[in-house]
Amino acid sequence: TYHKFHNLTLEQIDYWNSQGMIWDYQEYKNSQKKDLETKQSTLEKYTKLFHNDSEKAACVVSCLKVLREKRSSRQKEDYHIDNILAEFDIDLETLQSYLERTRTRDSKEKAEPMKYKEGTLRRFCIDNGYNYDVVRRAIKLHDFCQYDSLEQLINRSLTSYKENGQKEPATWVYEKYGTLIKHVLLKLNLDSTSILTNMTKSTISLEEAIRHEIFLKNKENRYNDWLEQPYNYLIEQLDANKKEPDLIEDIVTAYQSLLKEYHITIEESAILLNSFMQYIETIKGYHKIDVGLETDMTKKLEKIKMYNLEEIDIEDSFFIPLEFEKGVLLGKTSKLYQRRQLLRQYIIDWDLYSLEEKEMIKLHNSFTEEEMKMIEFSRIEINNILEQTKSL
Repeated sequence: TYHKFHNLTLEQIDYWNSQGMIWDYQEYKNSQKKDLETKQSTLEKYTKLFHNDSEKAACVVSCLKVLREKRSSRQKEDYHIDNILAEFDIDLETLQSYLERTRTRDSKEKAEPMKYKEGTLRRFCIDNGYNYDVVRRAIKLHDFCQYDSLEQLINRSLTSYKENGQKEPATWVYEKYGTLIKHVLLKLNLDSTSILTNMTKSTISLEEAIRHEIFLKNKENRYNDWLEQPYNYLIEQLDANKKEPDLIEDIVTAYQSLLKEYHITIEESAILLNSFMQYIETIKGYHKIDVGLETDMTKKLEKIKMYNLEEIDIEDSFFIPLEFEKGVLLGKTSKLYQRRQLLRQYIIDWDLYSLEEKEMIKLHNSFTEEEMKMIEFSRIEINNILEQTKSL
């Protein structure tokens, strides 16, 4: 990443800078020295913090480095032109036509034929005056907007860029997770602003943003930042396809190995376990909400299978829409919410009542004909869904 014996050309310097590399030998040596001093300083700080436990301090520094590199890799992520052409099934000329609209104002179109030299999208954009930041965001959005063409993704990213500058586009979040996502996060007792900001800034999934937010709520202070790495490791052991006894055994084994490897204290283990258990509870709650708000039956069944929901969770998911009215989460003290909860209570056990009992329930609660039909049809629909899931 540096050249010791020859001066680099301005073009070479520009290339190395664009790659985030150091091209000056002396700067490289100074950087090496600075990195070493920082590492030693951090190591000393944590060694002192952990009462001279240098082994644990080294593990913590390593965890922090992994977390740092993970965040940094998102910013430096690059793509190979050949992979882009194959992924979107287009040729170089078509790609050029899409990228033209991202050309920066002060760049001039080159007369010579375009080449992509090293094969990276970053280099390609720099050489031809295209806004790489806009294009990179468009490509990352493909993970969440899979049915959009590259042209549509670039248009989406460019429109948001012009309106919000360097801020990430947020429209895909609502298209991917629904317009009720803020209310869903509110129901899960999560900070919707923080999560949506993280998703749009880093172009990450809702699951990853929820995972991070839960850890932030539990970590107590910045000296526990490093625990996010073992916390992520525990979550990665979760496997919806495993039977519960086997999964529990795997999690316990992984947790015990973390306690030993990182010399985790009682206070740290509390943070780790609280974060992990809260994540499991929250993500399970989200899965039920996601299934409950899905109106397409085919997609609903696919999600039930993907999330591996049990019968009781499937039935619970059916009542989620009752908590919303015209796109707004109902307050639990509102009359409409309480009325719907009453209906929910009878829907659950409706098959157990005799005709006489059903008539008494109607009179006692002053249920309207519309409410009675809702109870009847809801119970039938739930039974149908449960029957269909048996063959999944």
